[in-house]
Amino acid sequence: MTHESIPLKEFRRKEKVVDMLITGHALLRDRYQRRAFVLRILILGLSVIATAVAFVKGPSLSFHGINLSFGLIAGALTSAIFLITLIELLTRWSEQAGLHGESVRKLAEVKNLFRGVSTETDPVNAPAGLTSEYERVMPLVAPIPERDFLRVKVKHSRKVEVSRLIDSHPGAPLWALRILAMWNGLLGVRGSRAK
Repeated sequence: MTHESIPLKEFRRKEKVVDMLITGHALLRDRYQRRAFVLRILILGLSVIATAVAFVKGPSLSFHGINLSFGLIAGALTSAIFLITLIELLTRWSEQAGLHGESVRKLAEVKNLFRGVSTETDPVNAPAGLTSEYERVMPLVAPIPERDFLRVKVKHSRKVEVSRLIDSHPGAPLWALRILAMWNGLLGVRGSRAK
């Protein structure tokens, strides 16, 4: 297997970028999947209720002195279903989840190239093609919206810190380590940098 030499600083920068982008795209994928799921559940739930109302016999439903005809209720439900369907079409949350999921997959393939590379020398002796694969994949990943970038970066940094704390405090409850990571972040304390 042939190798390429990459300056250690550049190797670590690229590795860090890939790792942070994987976290960011995974967070955005999960967020958009949850939103799309909620919309689908609303559409299905309201559709079932609207169908049930369509089969109810009787002129109206009395609720706290207000008489509502079943036709009006069915019309309101179908209008709500139509509105939610339009929201789903306009937001394209399911499609966004797919784009970010594909970005996670592509970046994970690049991250695998970084694994197992010894960083004890400068320059790093990396597998041949690591740099070209990194440069090929980066333009193909979905962009992280500017409004989300800093939030994603904070969550990634916290995830890395919690991971370090898990290694140095085995058996501690995860909730406590998350609080400790946030506390350390406020104080500017960093966990051990051992890799």
